[in-house]
Amino acid sequence: MEPKIISENEKFTPRAYQIDLFERAIQNMILYLPTGAGKTYIAVMLLKHLSHDVRKYVTLHGNIFFCDDLGLSSITIIGIWHYVHNGFKSFFHI
Repeated sequence: MEPKIISENEKFTPRAYQIDLFERAIQNMILYLPTGAGKTYIAVMLLKHLSHDVRKYVTLHGNIFFCDDLGLSSITIIGIWHYVHNGFKSFFHI
């Protein structure tokens, strides 16, 4: 199945459950839905809603990390922590 590309002139209306999940995501949640259920669209709505806060955070701290997998985010956090506390050479075993 090929994805449909929506032009800037077309309007995409979220489904009721997507709006509900978007509103819950504003409060902080992990979203689990099957393929094709609109996770990416919900994420885009959330990023658009939070864009001012995201820009402010990046301006103050310089970094932001998005991840679609809790396991991967944990591995990344551990890697970054190790790098920050032990240095580049130790992290990459140079």
